[in-house]
Amino acid sequence: MAKLIVLLVLAAASLFAQGRSSILGTITDESGAAVAKATVTVLNTGTQQKWTVTSGENGLFEVPALEIGAYEVSIEVPGFRKTTVRGIALQVDQRERVDVKLQVGEVTQQIAVEAQALSVNTDDATLSTVIDASKIRELPLPGNRNLFRPGSPYFCKLQTIHSR
Repeated sequence: MAKLIVLLVLAAASLFAQGRSSILGTITDESGAAVAKATVTVLNTGTQQKWTVTSGENGLFEVPALEIGAYEVSIEVPGFRKTTVRGIALQVDQRERVDVKLQVGEVTQQIAVEAQALSVNTDDATLSTVIDASKIRELPLPGNRNLFRPGSPYFCKLQTIHSR
């Protein structure tokens, strides 16, 4: 009985995790050296929900299990200007890389960066795309949408078959 309960809990957890995206990246200074212990705040601009993580010794960070939507990422480190990357759009099962190069400056200075519209996935070999309603409406269809209406070549063949 205990094994069954554990199995059900694991199955529910795996279903819950499907379709989640993540934001990851590397934080470096102007010389390209990794910046450790940077405070990274990820904000869902639609729901105002925040996640905060700290970069590792190699400057890497990752915020997993994010819902689809629009996000912005802010990085703060003492001795560097606060940097914010806006306009990050997450789709289903996307791993969005946000690499940030910090500039030395006072804490009162900020840098805002708009995210690029096109991103290349260099973390794994996954290829994906999202097909929205407008793309579906623009799909080319055969000239005769109703294959069995009079005048359709398929209707004529059916009519010929039945007349024999």
